[in-house]
Amino acid sequence: MGEATNGALGSTATGIQSSPISVDYTGALAGKIVTQISANNGYTLMLTADNLLFGFGATSCAIGASACTGFNTPTATVMTPFAGKTIASIDTGISAYVFVRCTNN
Repeated sequence: MGEATNGALGSTATGIQSSPISVDYTGALAGKIVTQISANNGYTLMLTADNLLFGFGATSCAIGASACTGFNTPTATVMTPFAGKTIASIDTGISAYVFVRCTNN
C-alpha cells in the first residue's frame, strides 16, 4: 500500500493504494525467488536467488536499468559490473544511491 506514483509499488496500479497490493511477478520476475528487498523514496531494488538484480520505481538510473525512465513493474538491471561476482547484500540510500556488496572480487 502507498502511493503508486512512477511505479513505486511495482505494479500497474495508480494513485493511492489503501491496502497491500502484490508486486507484478508475471514479467521479468516470473519464476524468480526474491531473497532480498530494499526500498527507498520512490524506488525498490530486489535480489533474486539466482544472483540477479531487479528494480522498479521512479529512479531507474539508480537501479541500473538500461534506460533512465520510471518503471511500473520489476525490470532487470544491467549486470555487467557484477559479472563473475556473488551478490551478498543490497541496500538503497537517499538521493538514488544503491549499495551492492559482493562476496568475491
